Amino acid sequence: MQNVSLYLQHILKQEGLPNYYNIGFYITETPHYLIISDVPVPLLNKEFRRKKVAYITPDDSDFLSHAGLVDINTSCWIPSEANCGKSNTGESIILSEETEEGRYILIPFNTKQVLKHRGSTIKGFFLPASKLPYEKVSSTDRGGIRRLVIAAIQEIFRQKGIPYIRISYVPGNSPSLFGIRLDTDFCPLPVIKQAVNLADKIGMRWTWFINTGALASALKDLKSILAGQDIQIHCYRHWVYEQVDENRKNISTARELLNKHGINPTGVAGPYGEWNINFQRALEQLGIEYSSEFSYSYDDLPGRPIIDNQKSPVVQIPVHPVSMGRLAWAKANHKAILKYYQGLIDRQVARSEPCFIYDHPEWIVKYKELWQDIIQYGKERCGNWSTLTEYYQWWCGRERSSYTVIANGKDLEIKAEPPTREMSLVINYNGQKAVIPFSSERINIDNLVWTEITYLKFNRLEVYTRRLPFSYLLYENLREIRKQLILQKEKKERE
Repeated sequence: MQNVSLYLQHILKQEGLPNYYNIGFYITETPHYLIISDVPVPLLNKEFRRKKVAYITPDDSDFLSHAGLVDINTSCWIPSEANCGKSNTGESIILSEETEEGRYILIPFNTKQVLKHRGSTIKGFFLPASKLPYEKVSSTDRGGIRRLVIAAIQEIFRQKGIPYIRISYVPGNSPSLFGIRLDTDFCPLPVIKQAVNLADKIGMRWTWFINTGALASALKDLKSILAGQDIQIHCYRHWVYEQVDENRKNISTARELLNKHGINPTGVAGPYGEWNINFQRALEQLGIEYSSEFSYSYDDLPGRPIIDNQKSPVVQIPVHPVSMGRLAWAKANHKAILKYYQGLIDRQVARSEPCFIYDHPEWIVKYKELWQDIIQYGKERCGNWSTLTEYYQWWCGRERSSYTVIANGKDLEIKAEPPTREMSLVINYNGQKAVIPFSSERINIDNLVWTEITYLKFNRLEVYTRRLPFSYLLYENLREIRKQLILQKEKKERE
């Protein structure tokens, strides 16, 4: 790899790629674009034009099909001969080419420029209903950018006829991993008790992020009610502040209250799914291990935010940002809501990625039977379930693992450290997939058990989710103004 940014290194670490030997595979990153190739430095004699691009969608190229709609919102250096990947204006912006020197794919942006934090914005999510549900999320689709880059790497391997290998995204051999995250917000204790009854009934542990300020007088009873569940921090005051000190005080007060009742949380989910750099710094100073905010990332693998060119010690565990309340606001009936979540689960299973759904106890209680159907579908399709905390712990072990691969035709020599039964290696070859233990061994790919890889077809109606009515923007701006007025009033009262 040549001139590779910390952001691109992070993507490759998320993917769990090995150290390859005797395989012609190179990545070159410039200030303007990224080149993935099978030669050290492709000779480029191209004309480029600079153009702002809002998002990229797949075209008919198979290797981009599972990346979906990818929000980038940045200036791109588009090669004149681009032949795949469509921008929001419908033109091709990615170049895939084979020359006398070798094969390469040119992606017209630098990973640092798209992956550094650039704030949040409201986005629509596809639902055939009278209105689109929306949520305020990261303006950059970090998961989509990762999938796009990895799809290009996989395509180079496919063209060369070489097996592509990575560490599994989830524990064991399951196709995916299912989980539920609940933010208690201002939910009363009796409603929380009704919600946890459903978790106990189906034999599942959920991750509960507690607003300790709203439940301060009930924490003793809450500990008993949530016995066996995963209890973590939401907040003391339901805000994410702009200042480090304010965020640190908010989270530390919440933690102290939980500690007094024998609860020792290690994770945080910021109110409203909001995230900023000073919130992250506060978590770091408090020794928090992980957090989960969709204003930083959503529908993605865990990652470590990069601040001042340093990876944060606090891991981000993304979830799906749309709650059932948003779907109900969009006038979706029970059938449409069930179909929405089934589509989400199917998509994450097709990607082999975890599927964590986020909501609030009130909606669990209000639509209990519907939730039972959603959870049953998720458990069956994903094949395994986990709390966010358990998945975080597994992911940290994955990060510490490394392995090398020496390929000689169809023979692969794998050296893995440390060997573990909790992880697997996934091998993609000729449109098929095989799963083997994460261990040191020699294998011949003809002796493996292969299954066909199936990607969900991109629904081109999704592009309409990026054309939200002006009323949505107005509503969200008014909502933000109300929040700021309440925050200012609260500060004056404390002064």
